[in-house]
Amino acid sequence: MAFMYAEERQQKILELINTKNKVSVKELCELFNASPGTIRNDLTTLERMDLLDRTHGGAISIVKSGFERRTLDKVVKHKEEKVSIGRTAAALVEDGDVIAVDTSTTTLEMVRFLKHKEDLTIVTNDIVIASLLEDYPNVMVMLIGGIIRKGYNCSLGPQTISALSEIRVDKTFLACNGVSVKHGVTTPNADMAQFKRKIIEIASEVILVCDSSKINRTCFMQIAPIADINLLITDKHILKKDLDDFQLAGLTVSVAEEI
Repeated sequence: MAFMYAEERQQKILELINTKNKVSVKELCELFNASPGTIRNDLTTLERMDLLDRTHGGAISIVKSGFERRTLDKVVKHKEEKVSIGRTAAALVEDGDVIAVDTSTTTLEMVRFLKHKEDLTIVTNDIVIASLLEDYPNVMVMLIGGIIRKGYNCSLGPQTISALSEIRVDKTFLACNGVSVKHGVTTPNADMAQFKRKIIEIASEVILVCDSSKINRTCFMQIAPIADINLLITDKHILKKDLDDFQLAGLTVSVAEEI
């Protein structure tokens, strides 16, 4: 096989694993004409980005279209990236804004940076985010009611959608489980997808906050094509090819700086 850069090789490794579900180091060495050490380094890099799981002698895919980690399982994943993305997103919030904040561990990091903003109105279905915002002196919080999705700290369902139908916001800060040029923004849960579509619909501007581990993942339900997103904020681990692909497709991407 012709020479390729590490990022290109890692992208091809990931595509192969997600197609076959598992591969061995030996198989990858033969395919890419690379040493075991090089392949192991590639797999370690991809595992750190939460794109695969290492096994003895190889790796397996973690991409399952119907799988969604519980909120408590996600808190410890990519903490530094989520904080940097959250800070970058919070800088886009202006005094006097009315914003919708989706439920996620990344948006939770974002609202931590909003304490000193003035005259904000924040609409959310996330119980933990609403509780945090209760102590912010200059923020009015609208917690959208509905059926509590146990294990995920949020409300969903017809009542939630009905309440949102009467609201308009300046900006929506959207989270997801997967995003790609081909399949757009996706999530495993149908009720969650419906909620996310609604907060896109009511917003003048839609900002997707998404760490790089979710890029090129595809889940069961499409929320929206990337054409419906005004800005993607992600972290520095985004592959150059993915960054180029998003930009060629017309999506503006902001890469958050490290804290």
